[in-house]
Amino acid sequence: MTNASGVWITYTIDSGDGYFGDDNSIAVDSNNKVHISYRRSDGFKYFLKYATNLSDSWANYTVTTDSTISVQDTASIAMDVNNKAHIIYRTETEYTDLTTNNYLKYATNASGSWVTYTLFSGEIYRTSIATDSNNKAYISYNPPNYSLKYMTNASGSWANYTIDEGDVGSSSSIAIDLNDNIHIGYSDGMSDLKYATNTQQCIDNDGDGYGNPGNASCPNGSVTDCDESNPAVNPGATETPNNGIDDDCNPATPVASVSGNAYNYPIPLFRASMSVNVNASSLGTSYLRYYYTRNRLSLVSTSITGISASGGTATVTGAGSVNGAAGYTFTATISDGSPDTMGLEIKKPDGTNYFSTSSQAVISGNFTVVGQ
Repeated sequence: MTNASGVWITYTIDSGDGYFGDDNSIAVDSNNKVHISYRRSDGFKYFLKYATNLSDSWANYTVTTDSTISVQDTASIAMDVNNKAHIIYRTETEYTDLTTNNYLKYATNASGSWVTYTLFSGEIYRTSIATDSNNKAYISYNPPNYSLKYMTNASGSWANYTIDEGDVGSSSSIAIDLNDNIHIGYSDGMSDLKYATNTQQCIDNDGDGYGNPGNASCPNGSVTDCDESNPAVNPGATETPNNGIDDDCNPATPVASVSGNAYNYPIPLFRASMSVNVNASSLGTSYLRYYYTRNRLSLVSTSITGISASGGTATVTGAGSVNGAAGYTFTATISDGSPDTMGLEIKKPDGTNYFSTSSQAVISGNFTVVGQ
C-alpha cells in the first residue's frame, strides 16, 4: 500500500497456496523503488522471499530454497548506497531445540546474485539491519541472555559487540546516520524504551570550532584542540614565537631561537663581539653578551624578554647591565645568512638612547637562527 500518487493504493504482490507475506520488512532505495522481504510457506517450511518494483512492475524472488530449514521471524531489510538489498533473518531446522537448531542468517544481492551467510548459531530474538556509506552491514540483536548486541562486517569480516547487558528485552531497531554513526532503539525488560549510539558529540568549550577530543561533528572536523580554555589556541591558529604557548597545537612547529658567537668591526680597528643563546621556550635561561672595544662597553643580559625569528633574522629584546650598572634595555638584531650580521641598540634606564650600531656583517664566527 502506498500514497505516493496522493491517495492510498493497494497492490497484491505475491499469492498462491500456503501463507504469503508474514514477517515482512520494507525499504526504499535512492530511486524511490520499494524492496520487501517476507516469508512464504510451502507445507511445514517457510522460505525467504524478496519483492521489488525496481523495473516499475512488481517482481518477486525466492532467496532461500533449502527444504531442510524453515525461515522464522526476525526478518529485516536494508538498502545500500548502490541500491542492493541486505536481509537478516532467522532459520530453524527443528522446532524442538531452539538453542542448537536456530541460526541467524544474512542474505544480500550486492554481488548481483543472492548469497547467504550463517552469522550466529543459537536462540535469537528480534533483529534489525542497516547499512553505512561503504555498503557495510550492521545488525542489532538480542541473544538468549537478553543482552543487546550488534555485529558488523565493516572491517571485512564479521565481528560481534556487546552494547548493553542484563534484561534489556527482546527487540531492537538499528539505523546508521550520514556520518556512519550507529543508533539503536531497544526495550529495557518490559519497562523502558532505551537508546544507544556511538556518536560522539562535539565538546568545544571555548567555541573555536575545534573539539577535545576532535569529532567529525565539530565545525572544523575531527582534529583535536589542545586547549579548550583559550579560543585563540587551536590547530588552525598561527604559531606566535616567543609567547610560551603552543598556539597551533603542534609541538613540532619550530620555536624561535638564536645562538652563536661572532665579531665584527662597526668602526675600523674597533672590534665588537657578541655571544648569544636565546630560545623562546626557555627565556629564563637564555642570555646575550656584547663587548665593544672602542668605548669598552660591556653589556650582560640579566633577562631576555622576547625573541622573534623570521626569514633567518632574529630580534632579541631584554634587560641587562652595562659595565656593571643595571637598568638598561636592549634590542639585538641577528641574521643567519651569507654573511651573518649583527646589530645592537641599548637604552638607558630613563628610555633614552645610550648606544646603537646598525646590523653589519660579521668578520668571524657564526650565528644560527631558527624560526618561522
